[in-house]
Amino acid sequence: MYQYKRWMIGIDFSEMDADLLKYASFLAAIAQPEKVYLINVQEDLDIPDELKEAFPDFTQPRDESLKKEMISLADSYFTYEGAEIDFKVVEGSPRKELLNWSSIKEVDLILVGKKLSSKATGVIPGQLARKALCSVLFVPENPAHQLDKFWVAADFSPHAKMATEEALMMAEKQEDPTITLHHVYNVPLGYYKTGKTEEQFAQIMLEHAQKKYHRFLEEISGNTDLITPFFSYDHDRFTPAEHVMNHATDANADLILIGARGRNFLTALFLGSVAEKILKINEQIPLLLVKRKDASMDLGSWLESI
Repeated sequence: MYQYKRWMIGIDFSEMDADLLKYASFLAAIAQPEKVYLINVQEDLDIPDELKEAFPDFTQPRDESLKKEMISLADSYFTYEGAEIDFKVVEGSPRKELLNWSSIKEVDLILVGKKLSSKATGVIPGQLARKALCSVLFVPENPAHQLDKFWVAADFSPHAKMATEEALMMAEKQEDPTITLHHVYNVPLGYYKTGKTEEQFAQIMLEHAQKKYHRFLEEISGNTDLITPFFSYDHDRFTPAEHVMNHATDANADLILIGARGRNFLTALFLGSVAEKILKINEQIPLLLVKRKDASMDLGSWLESI
């Protein structure tokens, strides 16, 4: 997060805004961004004629009125003073405009609120996560302002490497951090044809995972002494996301990190089934989808895809 110097925060004028801005301010004091954009997207900024007739004094353009509301919200809840803040009110689809303006402004990190499922409105998190070309932080309601326990969902891929190194950069700024690298393993279908029991084959898969972990660690930049591996066995082979969430919750993790596919415009459209499921079921722990921007991408193709 310390290389994320340009932030964009999605505002929707709901009760979630206070939680989002207070948490963003907490993080900004640690990460020290240089530029922060607060953006609100309205489907239609026109004032209906009937309202103009009913309220003759209702003459101020809606974008100016909403911008004043955003400034008031920032004054109340975003107390970090080290960044230049810009306020934008735009018209269109929330998802498309967030993606569009994050690209125009070369944003490194998008921050949005993640409401409880029963109250969810506005931007669909999965769509934003899939198509954003920069990292995205989803902030739940009432998040704890604490950043000591990092939980990385790791499959030992290049994407997991990004997330792990991001966790290390963040952890090295904390006084007493812990980083848990959580790998979920299972046994392949047809294991019984080998003549071994499920328990025996599970042990074999665990040993393979441990070897992959040690090779993975050799490729990581940073103080790997901060990392503790954690392996969990997915008995039914269909619940790795639940494993990650259950164990992260039990450990009182402060932040879950997942490396997402986002190095080019094509792979940016695909997030990964485990990451998408974690995003869907997680309602209480801030979740950072780590992506790397790539300046060589075909911007026109990407804009057409959103």
